[in-house]
Amino acid sequence: RIGVSRAFPIASTYPAVALVFGLVFLHERVDAAVVVGLLLVLGGVILVSRPHFDLEAERGAFMTWGIPFALLAAFSWGAATVLLGPGIEGLDVIMVASIRTPALSLMLWGIVALRGTFPRLLTLSRTEWLTLIVGGLVAWGLGSFFFLRAVSLIGPTRTAILTSTAPLFALPMNVVFLKEKVNLVILIGTVLAVAGIALVS
Repeated sequence: RIGVSRAFPIASTYPAVALVFGLVFLHERVDAAVVVGLLLVLGGVILVSRPHFDLEAERGAFMTWGIPFALLAAFSWGAATVLLGPGIEGLDVIMVASIRTPALSLMLWGIVALRGTFPRLLTLSRTEWLTLIVGGLVAWGLGSFFFLRAVSLIGPTRTAILTSTAPLFALPMNVVFLKEKVNLVILIGTVLAVAGIALVS
């Protein structure tokens, strides 16, 4: 493992992967504003996210396999986003989401079965079950619908860039509910990301 402070910035490069794939395979028209916007968003997201990570706890992290896995995550997310472009053309977004989500569930349940971790489900409390179910409905239900709709309307590249700004939306909730303090680094990161969003949009 390499720790979240290293894995997150690496995995967050997936919009760049989507950009390259979109140019090569879909011949998307991408102007300089989108490229600059991508760089600003990536820089801003990394600055906003990095203060949340425990750097001291991760200094001794084992890095042999962590970096390849983080790069594979970025590659997978970027490639999947681009593949969705032509794949959902002319199709109903809800229908597409209804296929993707069960397919993902089957794969994950298969991994759980291979690892033999089914008994751990029995140890979950009602609150934990409720949290997981509601979180799943919001993330993989609403989130999947909005994501697919965005791909169909503005294309894979812009969707990948804009959806990478998720930490910006978590920031206000952290301030309100967790009483987290906002420092200069977070403010700079937010400004960069917002500027990037403006360019991409």
